[in-house]
Amino acid sequence: MRVSCRQHRPVDVLPSFLLCPEDALDVLCAVQAANPGAAYIALVTDPNRRGRLAIPFPPEVPVSTEVAGSTEVAGDGRGIERIADQLVEAVGKDRWGDVPCLVLCTCVGGAGAEPTDEDEATWFALQERCRQYGSVELLDWFLLADEEVRSMSELYGPGWWWPDDDEF
Repeated sequence: MRVSCRQHRPVDVLPSFLLCPEDALDVLCAVQAANPGAAYIALVTDPNRRGRLAIPFPPEVPVSTEVAGSTEVAGDGRGIERIADQLVEAVGKDRWGDVPCLVLCTCVGGAGAEPTDEDEATWFALQERCRQYGSVELLDWFLLADEEVRSMSELYGPGWWWPDDDEF
């Protein structure tokens, strides 16, 4: 156990590196537990997958970074895409050195997290955005429900690559 400086309460030790989907899920579940109103969560790591940021997002997602106060309820299904766009844009303005890795999560609530055809299309669109931009590697997008979770990377590829041992 360690003590969180922010809330001064005991928390479980979370992984420092995201080496597999289970590591990411440990962090995502901890962030969701601390932020039950979050509809989305983004994890940003360095190229060696050392954690940098864990960001919970409410259901209202900014439509644009250009217009202050411009928000829209994420019920249109594009919330995760807007979040990814903003993170990729932020990386473009402030290159964090090497290419960072990104793990996204949509908290769907309810019992099931079965991906839809639209989710599958969104996964491939997110991968393509990151590839085109070239400054972010998208590791995974999780659909997190109350009783189950789905990894889009495990379902539709490419899966998690394993870093070389000499990188750590």
